[in-house]
Amino acid sequence: PLSEAEIASATELYGTGLSVAAVGRKLSRNHAAIWRALTAAGVQLRELTGKIVLAADISCAARVPSVALL
Repeated sequence: PLSEAEIASATELYGTGLSVAAVGRKLSRNHAAIWRALTAAGVQLRELTGKIVLAADISCAARVPSVALL
């Protein structure tokens, strides 16, 4: 689990517009752990837009439409 300080940092970073995956990379934590912590903290998460993901980002992407992986 994330510490209170990490949750505060994650909340702040997510609030600046970073994705959950980007927040995870910044904090050297798994994106799923960040998602769980933000959700548990009551942070309103943004809708997934289905943006195109570069091959380098596939390992940390979640719920990306398969057409984006052409």
